[in-house]
Parts: sequence; C-alpha cells; structure tokens
Amino acid sequence: MPEAATVRYAGASAMTASGLALVASNPVPDAGAAAEQTPFYVGRVHDAQTVARMLFVLGQVVDSRHHVPPQMVARLVAEADPVVTLGDGVLRFEGFSRCCSAYARVDLLPDAHLGEEARHGTTNVDFSGPLRAALGSVRARGDLGLRVSEEALAVRAGGSEIEQRRIALPDRWVRGFLHLGRHAARLTPRGEMAWPEAVRLWMQLPRDDRTPAWIARVGGGWRLVRRPVAEGIRASGTSRLRALQGLLQGASRVVWFGDPEGQTSGVVVEQGPVRFTLMTTADPWRGFSGEGDGLEHVGTGPGIAALRARLRWQPLLRAEDLGSDTAAMARLAAQGLLGFDLAEQAWFHREFPWRPERTHTLYPRIRRAERLVAEEGVRFGSDSVAYVRGTHAEHTVDLSARPVTCTCRWFAKTQGRRGPCKHVLAAQRAVASR
Repeated sequence: MPEAATVRYAGASAMTASGLALVASNPVPDAGAAAEQTPFYVGRVHDAQTVARMLFVLGQVVDSRHHVPPQMVARLVAEADPVVTLGDGVLRFEGFSRCCSAYARVDLLPDAHLGEEARHGTTNVDFSGPLRAALGSVRARGDLGLRVSEEALAVRAGGSEIEQRRIALPDRWVRGFLHLGRHAARLTPRGEMAWPEAVRLWMQLPRDDRTPAWIARVGGGWRLVRRPVAEGIRASGTSRLRALQGLLQGASRVVWFGDPEGQTSGVVVEQGPVRFTLMTTADPWRGFSGEGDGLEHVGTGPGIAALRARLRWQPLLRAEDLGSDTAAMARLAAQGLLGFDLAEQAWFHREFPWRPERTHTLYPRIRRAERLVAEEGVRFGSDSVAYVRGTHAEHTVDLSARPVTCTCRWFAKTQGRRGPCKHVLAAQRAVASR
C-alpha cells in the first residue's frame, strides 16, 4: 500500500488584515512549532480579477475528477493541494485533478505583479471551498495581495478570512509531478486561435464525452473530430477541457500543443502577463501518476549531484544552460527538480517538500525490478540481450533497441508508451551494477 508523505507545518493558516496565511513547504518536528520565517514574496497583482479567475479555475481543476478507480474513493477528499513556486519573479501555482488525468498551472510573469519583496521558494497549499469563494468575489478594479513564505501563503481577496492546517502530499501526486516534465517536454505547438474562435469551439464541446476525439483545423477553422487528423490534438474526455471556458473571452492567445504519439495534449490561455496551462492524458482513466514514462531515469545517475548544484530557481532553463543533455534534464525532472513551461518550451527549477533520493521507492515497478536483481533473476546472453525471470516464463530484453524491448505482455500491449516494464528496469539496473 503506498505511503503518504505527510508534511506537518508550524501552525494554522488564517486570512488576516494583511492577507491569507496558508501553511506551507518545510516540515517541522511534531514536538514543537518552528519560528515564523521571513516571506520570500510579498506583493500584489495588477489585474486582480484576471488572476483571481485563473486561480479559481485552478481550484476547480484540482477539485475535479474524471475517473474513479474503486481503490481511490476513500482518498479523494484529501488530495487537492496545489503547489506554489516563486523563481526570479515568476510566480507559479500548479496541481492535478483528483484522478491525476489533468494538470493545471497558473503563471504570473514579472509584469503581472508588483513585489515589495521577492526571493525564491516553494510551498504546498490547500485550495479549499472558502478560498475559492473569496477568489470568486474579486471584481474588476478589485485588489488581490499575496504573501508567500516556506510556512505560509497569504492571499488578500474580498476581505475574507480563511484558516487551513496540516497538508499531506500523496505519493500519487509526487509520481504525477515526476512524470509530468517528460510528457510536457514532448509537446510542441500545433496551432493558435483567436479568442472568439476559441469560445465557439468550447461551446461545441460535449459536457462529458469519453469517446476518442481530436481537435484539429478543418476547412479553415478549428473543429472537434472523431478520427485522427494530421497535427490534430487528442481531446478525449472533453469535460477536462471545459474548465477553461470561463477564461477564453478576451484572451490574448490560445495555443494548442500536441505530441507525436497522441499520448498527451496541452493548451495555454494567455491574458497578457498571466497564463493558464492545462495538460491532459490521452484518456480520462489514465493518470499522470501511473504512466511510468521516464522510470529509467529515476535515481541519482551520473553527474546529477553536480547538475543539481547549478540549479538556482531559474524560471527558464535549457539543457545547454547547464552544459548538459536531454537525458540529464529528464533525470532532474524525474526527481521533481524541474517543471516544463509549454509556452516558453523550456524547463524551470522548483523544489518540492520531499527527499529526491527516496523517489525510486514510490514505484512498484522499480521495487519489483530491484527485487529481481537482488534475487539474481537477470542473466545476460550478450552485452545487449538479457533474460529476466517473469511470473510464468523468462523474458528477453533487447537493450540495444530504441525503445528497449521486452517479450512480456505489458510491453506487447503498450510498446513502451507507458514506460518500461519491470523486466527492462531490472536489466538496466543489472547492467549498471556490473
């Protein structure tokens, strides 16, 4: 049974005259409370209504679910805690839907806010109903103030006061963030539409349609179609897209993103210096937390410690900036140290409240692979071919293939699109230990 990474904070959150204090990032011992830390951000946003609306929609996304496996029902209520990051003037709020099949992020670029004090940091917050109600009350020419520390996020909105307490960051969310970067990095721009056309398209979307669908440019306009189309964007589970409908009017840009295999899609809605990013998996029943893509990169790997030392909360970061390559960036992302900005097509640095060295323990496939290696369940026919013990038979792993192949049923079904199987992982770890 997966363990939750429980994070305990110094005290409760509260909306005061100066803002809403939500407990945040660094855990403190249960035996006592930590002293309040200096905020790493204090300021206000310029367009309060736009930012409040986007944060309100973010709250709706993290509170939504589009698929409910039976084993998740008892845990759904507690898992709606977005993450807030500040790096070099860019303030980001991000989180997953409860089923982890949708990811949303609000980016406040430097021109979107005025910071009296701004450094860097990450915090984990709870977007409760009362907070969303306060955000929903912000009107044109309203005021929205922010104060963020490693222990608290304060939001001044509509004069409301809200108190929130301890937050648990579930393993499922951790896994989702670790996989997300690799999925996002494969997405490329597929097209841009003006906001009136976006409004018309969204009005045509079914409320909850799980049949295969794509959004594509057809006959000079954007349409929802039922068959794969060149340069089309996978859009199954249209209820996930409908969350954006209230953000489209007056948008300066609406940009679609797709990947070559149709496994993930994305859309970015820009309102000047404020962006809303939505990413979805190919189908509602597939969560980012269970995809398994990039499991071969989980772990420290060669040179990771040196690369990590060069991370400085950069809001935009490319492999060449670290003198590195794509594989190394993927390993950093698999430790939760990097996110990916679709609009900029670049990574950004952030830190989550867990130890990167324990990430490999979150995955059953990795644990089973390590058990196979420990029990000498891997033997080699050559440098590139391994024979790995399976449940009922021995499987052949071809390490020279791209992607690495296996003769097991999992690989036959997924063809590597949902990450390596335990046999591939075991063979790769056995090679590394030789």
